[in-house]
Amino acid sequence: MKYFIKKVTQLSLSILLLVGSCLANEMPPVYLSYGKKYSIPVEILYCVALVESRRSVGYSVIPWPWVLNINGRAHFCDSKKECELELSRALDKTETIAIGLMQILWRSHKSIVKDPFLLLDPHFNLDYGARYLKEQSKKSSSWLEAAGYYHYPAGGHRSLEYQKQVIKTCG
Repeated sequence: MKYFIKKVTQLSLSILLLVGSCLANEMPPVYLSYGKKYSIPVEILYCVALVESRRSVGYSVIPWPWVLNINGRAHFCDSKKECELELSRALDKTETIAIGLMQILWRSHKSIVKDPFLLLDPHFNLDYGARYLKEQSKKSSSWLEAAGYYHYPAGGHRSLEYQKQVIKTCG
């Protein structure tokens, strides 16, 4: 029990704001806020985050802010500091790194973001991901299709497979 209490107290206010309500099976308010800001259905925004970065915590599955996908392999970290160290090591070897809640692919977005460590800020990551999802909706006939383009902007089979994953994950 002491270990559990210690781990919970190590979580920052940001992560509690982002995932705390999920633990009670409610939509975290921050997703409502960014959904409203970008006129995105909150269920789609939350589901993309869940598909991109889900992690089991207790009896719940939640989007996790400190995850890297390095060359196709997920690395879940327990803290932002741990994730920063992992990101530093990865950047020495590759640019094929998806970062944070919304798994922003560094090599595709570095000309806009400039600093990959900004993507470890859950609010920055969610804001950027929501903006990018909104951008993908402009070439889509539905939000589900926009989610597919979010994952694979060229469309086609990989985009369709991602759409199926969104449906499977969030119903």
